[in-house]
Parts: sequence; C-alpha cells; structure tokens
Amino acid sequence: MLRFKENVSLKPYNTFGIEAQTKYFCKVSNTIDLKEILAINKNLPFRILGGGSNILFTEDFDGLTLLIANKGKSVLKETSKTVTVEVQAGENWHEFVIWCLNHNYGGIENLALIPGSVGAAPIQNIGAYGSEISNFIEEVICFDMESNCLVSFTNNDCKFSYRQSIFQDKDFLIVVKVKFKLTKDFYPNLDYEDLKNDAWKDRIAIRSSSNMYNQSLVASLISNLGVSETEKWAKKLVENFARKPQGNDRSQIMAVANKKASIAIAKPTTLFLFCFTYICPGGALGCS
Repeated sequence: MLRFKENVSLKPYNTFGIEAQTKYFCKVSNTIDLKEILAINKNLPFRILGGGSNILFTEDFDGLTLLIANKGKSVLKETSKTVTVEVQAGENWHEFVIWCLNHNYGGIENLALIPGSVGAAPIQNIGAYGSEISNFIEEVICFDMESNCLVSFTNNDCKFSYRQSIFQDKDFLIVVKVKFKLTKDFYPNLDYEDLKNDAWKDRIAIRSSSNMYNQSLVASLISNLGVSETEKWAKKLVENFARKPQGNDRSQIMAVANKKASIAIAKPTTLFLFCFTYICPGGALGCS
C-alpha cells in the first residue's frame, strides 16, 4: 500500500536547490499507484513533479506533491534501419540520450544535457541545435484524470510546434510513457548555423574526467571529419586542455583525456564520453 510522507523538503527535487516544504509527498512508480493516489485524494490539492528543472519554488505547498518516478526502457520494434523504444516518464532525459547512443540509436543526440525527465520532454517539445523531440516521437501515453484511464496521442495528435504541444492546455493529462522512433544509420544533424562554421570547434574545452557528459553535437564530429582527422583534432584538444591550469596533475589529465579520446574514436556515436563543453564569448553554451 502506498504511503505518504509528511512535511518533506523539496530541496533535493528541484535543480535550483530551493528549500521548500510540501505537506504530503509520494513517489509514483507505476500507473496503478497513480490511479490509487488520485482516487483517494480527490479533495487534496496536488501537483506533479518530474525532474524539477522547470519549476521555481517560492513558498511551501499545503498539499500533495507527486513525484513521477516510473522507470524503464524497452525496444518494441526493430528493423535494419530503425528502432522503436518505449520509455517511462520518470527516466532522466539526458541519461536516456546516453543510453540511446550506447546502443547506436541515433536522432536525439543534439538534445543531450537538456535537464528534466522523459515525461516532461514532449510537453514543451524540447529542442536544441536544429533538432526537436517532435521529430522522433511516435506516441505519447498519458493518464487522463477525467476519464481515469490511459489515453494515447500520435505525433499528429500532439500538435507540436516551437516549444509547444497540446499537453500545455490539458492539465488533466499526466504523461506516463513515450514512444520514440530512432535510426540505426547515424547521420549528424549539422543544420544549425553555428555548426556550419568551423570556428565552433576551436571554442571547445574538455571538462575534468569526473564531470558531466559532453554536449552531444560533438558526437557528429567524427562522422563529419572522419576517424583520422578527428583523432588529430582530439589530440590537439588534449594538449591544449593540459596546458590550462585545472588544479590537477598534468600527466594525470593527459592520461584521462587520451583514454576518453580513444574511447570516442573507437565508438563514433559515443563521442560524448570525451566530455566536451562548448565555450563562447558570453560564457558556456549549454548546460554546466
């Protein structure tokens, strides 16, 4: 039986790290639990929380906070060229991108490092560097609080546009899982204007080995330049990185960076493991 926690701090559940209390708190791991919670708490105000990256708490909440925490990824259909993957809403978006690339499923790599959960992604039709999630969504499955059952939306049903979807106007729908159609034939999307200019390559700096994954656009580099040229470019980056003061031993930095470069070169679609961050005159471009 589900148990609510009382007077829970929401600080660990929002990316701003804002201290706020919720009177009641419950993690939802499956649709059955979600139905049960909503059925027995019809008169209690509640809100849905995903990755906590698109919310700013300004006060305590005198109600129930439901954390969507259902997990799981499964391949539903596979051909020689495409794969259909069903992902539960509580999965972390960036970790899903990493998972796809580790399995050589292409398409969403330009959307790496966007914070939040898979369930929240179609609501805003997240996008970056010339790519949008709507290009890869096949179906969105939601729990309809009015009919108390699951309903599905095809890509057309979602009415996607720039950072918009039908779900923004239907707050009685809770996204529980999403189906994506991805490609097995990796081809980089370099249509974004900044990616057409070679100068962006010179603005890349490698993070330390223990830091976050790199922006996925670098994953396209090896396909664009070829293995030989990428290897030369990677070694040059490693040398430049090691010359910068990082608070670590230079030899250790070189060893780690070279290791990551070799991993990246061996597996093109996981070039992100090289841990790059884009640097522009105004600061870091992308998440840090």
